[in-house]
Formats: sequence, structure tokens, C-alpha cells
Amino acid sequence: MLYIMKRILLVWFFICFFKYLPASTIVIYITPDFVIMAADSKAVYTNAKTFEETSEKVSKIYKSGNVYFSLAGLTLNETQLFDVAKIADGAFKNTQNLNSAVKKIKATVAEALAQYLTTQKKNNPVLFKNNLTTEKYITSIGIITIKNNKPYTHLIGFIVTDDQQLNIRTQEEVYAPGSKRDAVYYLGTSGEINRYMNTIESNKLEPVRFVEKLMSLQASKTPKLVSPPFDIIKLTAKETVWVRRKKGTPVEFKLGDIESRGH
Repeated sequence: MLYIMKRILLVWFFICFFKYLPASTIVIYITPDFVIMAADSKAVYTNAKTFEETSEKVSKIYKSGNVYFSLAGLTLNETQLFDVAKIADGAFKNTQNLNSAVKKIKATVAEALAQYLTTQKKNNPVLFKNNLTTEKYITSIGIITIKNNKPYTHLIGFIVTDDQQLNIRTQEEVYAPGSKRDAVYYLGTSGEINRYMNTIESNKLEPVRFVEKLMSLQASKTPKLVSPPFDIIKLTAKETVWVRRKKGTPVEFKLGDIESRGH
């Protein structure tokens, strides 16, 4: 079986007073008949003054209508009202179709990133520089749904092309309805997954087991950043199946939550 392998990498995210490192690993496996999304559960928090780290289990798959999405990179600063998940959710809820929502997400996230990075550049230039040099994509979003009765996925990566003017552009990958090949995409902390994918030519595992294997490989390599339980969802034209999910998954926002944050 052939695979189209794409990479969108994670950038560690720092905020001014309390750093949040969303060391997410996300895997999307899509075929002409179904799409699977998996995400790990670990969030690591580092105190900016003491550098003391704490961690907790969080849900990283979001639901907005019939769309599911997950995030990696610079995604959240509550103090600055910077919240990529709520921006995306608002776009899905307040636009007429998926294409319009994606267009809105790209424009709004790029603008919000520029504003947030401008503040960070002024207040903490060391962390600002680190964010821009750690990885290619400063923020990335993976979207899955059923479109015209066919599995669909859309990945968006945000890149800072000018650290002086803070120009931000996007790169996208789309698995459109009608595609005939299977594809595997992975976002976030994914070095071990990438190494493994470069060693194989085909896969004999059942798709869900294969996704679990990729997630487990990364978790075993970087347990400080990535760990189970893994939330795994499978969409087909006929049904939505949660293969595995913990309490609180998926994350769903109320309309009032979005409006109160200005998104």
C-alpha cells in the first residue's frame, strides 16, 4: 500500500509569564473511504521564572459542527486573548461552507499571530527569536470532515517570512474528495514517526493499529513531551466512530465562549 507522507512540525510555544509547551503529536490517515485522526494527551507547562515544569492530560481534538480539527505550535496565550482553537471554531460556525471557513481561518490566524508576535518581540526578544528559528511552521492546523460524502482533510501551516515586518504566509495540503491514494500526515512532535516512515515501503497493519503504532513510537521516544492516552476518531460517510477517547474529548465551544473572546 502506498502512502503520501507530509510533515507539519511543531514549534514550542512560550508566553511571557507562564510558558505552555503544546508538544502535540497528531496523525491523520486518510483513504477514499475513511479518515482517522489521532492525538496524544500530554501538555507540559513551564514556569517562566522558576523553570519548574508540570504536566497534565488535555484533549487536543476539537469539534465544530461536522468538522474535527487539531493544532500544533503557537496556539494559545490567554493573557493576550490569542486562541487559535477558538478562532477556527468561530470560522466554522460563522461561515456558510468549509472553503469560506478555511479562508477566514487563514486570514484571522495570520493577523492574530502577527499581533501576538509583535507584543512578544517587544517584551521578550529572546523567546521571540526562539519561536521563529525552532521550526519552519510556527502554527499548524489539521482539519478532517466528510465533504460531499467523501473523506476530506485540509492542513494549514503558518510561516513567518519576515521577522522585521512580521509577514506571515500559509502553506496548505489538501486531500480532496476523489483522491485514489491513501495518505498519512503527521503534525507536531514527529521526529520518530518521520524516521520510521522513511524506512518502510508499505504497511500490513490495519489502519487504526498503524496509527496507534505511529503514536506509540513517538511517545516512547519523547515521553517528556508526548504520552497516551491517545484519542482516535474515524469518519466515514455513514458514521463517526470514536475508537478511543477520554473524558472531555472532543473539545466543543459554546457560541458565547467565542464571542466573549472576540473571535
